[in-house]
Amino acid sequence: MRALGRIALVLVAVVLLALGAAAWLLPRWLEGEAFRELLVGAARDATGRDVAWDDLSLALFPPRLVATQLRVGEAAAPLVVAERADLRIAVAPLLARVVLFDSLALEGVTWRV
Repeated sequence: MRALGRIALVLVAVVLLALGAAAWLLPRWLEGEAFRELLVGAARDATGRDVAWDDLSLALFPPRLVATQLRVGEAAAPLVVAERADLRIAVAPLLARVVLFDSLALEGVTWRV
């Protein structure tokens, strides 16, 4: 019984270390230029327009991306400007390496027609 308890304790410690490493590494990966180019390309493919933002942050619990000063369209005359965009990520599809969003919340939105 003692061995089973030790194994469970080691497993819990490994999971906590992995979560801590993810919480430390993911924000640094998000700040990298490679991730920014990947995300800009995916957003351009999805919208058919240029997409840019000033700052991007990641929260792990619940998993979500938060972009500030989001712009969709040409920089000189964007179609949509949002002060803040909060995209909540669906957890289950991540296991299949698919990113789907459960919700999108926009604050301070300006639409130009």
